[in-house]
Amino acid sequence: MNVNDIVKEKAHVKMWAKIQGLTRKIEEQKSDLRNNSYNPFIPKELHEQVLDGNEQELILFKYLINLVEEDYKPIKYPI
Repeated sequence: MNVNDIVKEKAHVKMWAKIQGLTRKIEEQKSDLRNNSYNPFIPKELHEQVLDGNEQELILFKYLINLVEEDYKPIKYPI
């Protein structure tokens, strides 16, 4: 395994973890907005803007992970 493969594998793992975290965060934010259980000291519009930002970031990371997957050949580890 060369250094390039290691970097691509690490990039893939980090982006996958970020996507999973954002997905959970977005679902939690949507649930909070649906149930009106968000912080009352922050306007609802601001919570919606944060949700929109997280959804845009999720789209970005999905795009980036696709680029890495196109360039990255999975490594077959011996078992």
